[in-house]
Amino acid sequence: MEKEVQCQIEEENLYEQINVPEKINDLLVEYTKNIILHNPSKGCENENESKMKAYEWSRDYFKKKLLEDNTTNNNISYKNIQAKKT
Repeated sequence: MEKEVQCQIEEENLYEQINVPEKINDLLVEYTKNIILHNPSKGCENENESKMKAYEWSRDYFKKKLLEDNTTNNNISYKNIQAKKT
């Protein structure tokens, strides 16, 4: 029990020490607003299906954002950051 409490305290301290850069914060706020507005898991009764819909929507959202940024800036290549399939 004591170890569990100690871990929780350490975790809370860790969260307090994390500073989110403004650009990342702006990105996360925009993403959060969009996923709430679009509600990709609307109508899903199964928790796993609901999560999968949210994950798929999120993947597509960030792919679209990356392509928009890539078109605008030509700084980022989606091919270079794709997860490698194993």
